[in-house]
Amino acid sequence: MTKDRIPLADAVLALRQELETAARRRHKQLKDAPYDDEAPLVPALRVKEATLEAQVTTEVSGAKDGRLKMWVLTAGTKSEVASATTQKITLRLAPESDLPLGR
Repeated sequence: MTKDRIPLADAVLALRQELETAARRRHKQLKDAPYDDEAPLVPALRVKEATLEAQVTTEVSGAKDGRLKMWVLTAGTKSEVASATTQKITLRLAPESDLPLGR
């Protein structure tokens, strides 16, 4: 089942990378577009908040520290795991700054 689950941190990172990719593509699109008085204006969009909703399962590591890990389940895995061991979580994420490509 390990290949059918994604660490929660990786899912959040993937969302951030997709948003950064969209911002970079938009920046390149504007930079490369020829100026045209007749072209319709497209408003710039900023991400005020991103909501990530996922089915997760938790696992306590066997090490002494007993750390809890959260795994996002992929579509095929959802039905294989008993509902008692899964939770639905919703993360509301907001950018740290108003910069389009903030670091």
